[in-house]
Amino acid sequence: MADRRIWHEHDILEALAAGATVVTASERLARAVRLAHAEARHGGGEQVWERAEVLSWNGLLHMLFTRHEDAALDGGPRGQALRLLDTHQTEALWESVLRDSPAAAALLQPGVTAQATQQAWALCQAYDLSLERISQHAD
Repeated sequence: MADRRIWHEHDILEALAAGATVVTASERLARAVRLAHAEARHGGGEQVWERAEVLSWNGLLHMLFTRHEDAALDGGPRGQALRLLDTHQTEALWESVLRDSPAAAALLQPGVTAQATQQAWALCQAYDLSLERISQHAD
């Protein structure tokens, strides 16, 4: 195959064949990896195979959250119930926080600012940046 959809495709396919779980940056890349895996298996003459375990980063977080929820229901750590918010709920929460902030009057588009804030916060979490670390470097 001359044009590759994914970097290190050979290594990733070997890892999947050995039973590894692959985590990708996006759902689109996860689909591309699953497709490459299926094409490789089919090209090897196989008619049936198990679906490769390929998860996007968000898919992995959702799976881990779900496992945590299941553990809590099965007698695991109790406390305040956790709830996974979808994208729209998260944007609404950020918008509410922004509207209640002292800088709210200066915002022309709180909804757009909420989307940008949500994306920035997701990046902070992905790179394990704490609020303390961010505030140390903020002007």
